[in-house]
Amino acid sequence: MQKLRDFITAKRLYLLSVIMGGGAVLAWLLLTVSEHAISSMSGAGFLVVVLELVYFVSLAANLCLTAGAGLRLFGAKERTIPMIATFAVGVVGTLALLFNLRLVGLGFALLGGDYMAIIGAAMSLQAMAAALYFLYFAIILQVALAGYNIYNLLQLKKGKTPHQMGAPAPRFDPMTGQPIVTATQAAGGVATAAPPAVAAPGQTAQKLRAFVGSKKGKVTLGCIGGGILLLVAGGILLSVLTRTKLDLVSGVEVTFNNESGAGTAYVSKQDIDYDLNDAAVGIFVGSVTYQIEPNEGLANGDKVTVKAVYSKETAKKAKIKVIKDTRTFKVQGLTERYGDVADLPDEVIETSDAKSEKLIKNSYDSISYAGDFAYDKDKELVGYEKVAQYLMKGEPGGYDSDVYVALYKVTVKGQKKNGYGSSATYEDLQGDFYYYTEMSGIDSDFDPDDAYVYGTYFGSWDKIETQEQAETEIEEEYDDYTIVKGA
Repeated sequence: MQKLRDFITAKRLYLLSVIMGGGAVLAWLLLTVSEHAISSMSGAGFLVVVLELVYFVSLAANLCLTAGAGLRLFGAKERTIPMIATFAVGVVGTLALLFNLRLVGLGFALLGGDYMAIIGAAMSLQAMAAALYFLYFAIILQVALAGYNIYNLLQLKKGKTPHQMGAPAPRFDPMTGQPIVTATQAAGGVATAAPPAVAAPGQTAQKLRAFVGSKKGKVTLGCIGGGILLLVAGGILLSVLTRTKLDLVSGVEVTFNNESGAGTAYVSKQDIDYDLNDAAVGIFVGSVTYQIEPNEGLANGDKVTVKAVYSKETAKKAKIKVIKDTRTFKVQGLTERYGDVADLPDEVIETSDAKSEKLIKNSYDSISYAGDFAYDKDKELVGYEKVAQYLMKGEPGGYDSDVYVALYKVTVKGQKKNGYGSSATYEDLQGDFYYYTEMSGIDSDFDPDDAYVYGTYFGSWDKIETQEQAETEIEEEYDDYTIVKGA
């Protein structure tokens, strides 16, 4: 045991902790770089092997450090501040690695293709994440200890011994600076130091405060703090640089439906550009949804905002940085209804006029029921004119489209039959009759090629003799519309 204590010196333990601190920095960088690659299954096999090797080397090193520091601390009674710190960090590091033993098992399962084991372990991801954070904390402690023990190695090189926590210290003559010896030692015994005096209460704290207040202490603490800050900043920078940047909305397309003033919108296409081989990013992209505000009562010229809805926690775990998640669109392409007859495009009026004229010319011969014309005698179209026009407006956003109605006065000449049989006589007759046509689908989507015009004569039973009577009859016919009469 004595030989073991002689071999495991404080200097060697400090040197081991410094080496482990450097290894901890490399392990941190390796974990940061590897986490994203493993989650995306890109080159995972090699990285898992490397991480498994690093794990077992780190566990062996922490066990050696803990055992060695414990032997010096409890076996050799070397209760110095550096030795206590070394022992404590070794214990924390060992525990952190043991808590992450399940991740090692997952690594073996991944290498062996045992995906059911991986799926089963996914149920306790939160616990494994907590263990991994504990490991990161232990790495920080190891790096800090390495910086501290570099200082202690420099002290040992100068021949100075780190201060002991309540341990015995030799007594010296204040005049000569020589160790105080007992009378037995002066008489020929082995010159040894007198029984040690116990350090006065508070002496350790005073010396610690004195060291911290000294120039050397400030430089040491500054180096340790600077090293920790650089390590943290480097880890953060590396994490930022290795994150996948995603634009969630530049590839989005929005479709607008219905008519202006009652329009709706929906995302008709979402095209997010990402690495298709990255499984973690693919899962995140598949979970993204979109919401549009506002999304009803839209009119052409309005603006809507599309916002991507996603889990920030999932993005963080997948090492994703969302660079854009909102986009504004201008509402366009909604069907426009016209406000008045004067607003109607020329093609609407021209289409109605052309088709109405054709109907009048082809149907006046069947006008017998509208007057007293004889069925067996020919009739002649004298003339016609459009005397009124309307825009019959359906309910906004409803199923009824707007209708254009044109009222015509048609003059027809023929013969009237008096009597029956061979004694019947005929006399010339000319009269004015009212005929109206209607054409539906009147809006900004109007297509002349698909337009259909339907015409109707008022019958003799309607007793329509004036234009005012005809207009009144039309307005009653379309009383479920909003009637807008044109000039």
